[in-house]
Amino acid sequence: MTHGAHSVEVKDLNDKGFMGLFDDHDELWQTKAREAYEYAEKLVVAAGQPVRPDDVIDLLVPAVELSEEFRTFLEEKRLTQKYWRVYFVELVLDRLWDELTEGGEDD
Repeated sequence: MTHGAHSVEVKDLNDKGFMGLFDDHDELWQTKAREAYEYAEKLVVAAGQPVRPDDVIDLLVPAVELSEEFRTFLEEKRLTQKYWRVYFVELVLDRLWDELTEGGEDD
């Protein structure tokens, strides 16, 4: 995986239905990931650095947490542990990283 999520995390995400959550609302996650990426890009490019997944994770976790779709999913599945938020955001970035970074290397 792009961000290096462990295979155990991927199995856990599969077992709990997070892949379905991603697929059911893929446009929402794309929008949130794009916004977080673009904000991170403004911060790190000014410092002369490339955008890395870790730069985006800290911005994307709160955005995902605030979405009704994510909160409802956690509530229905009774998943209260905070690590699910980070695992899911890592999944989102892994699935979308190539799309997010397209064209940004040529500037």
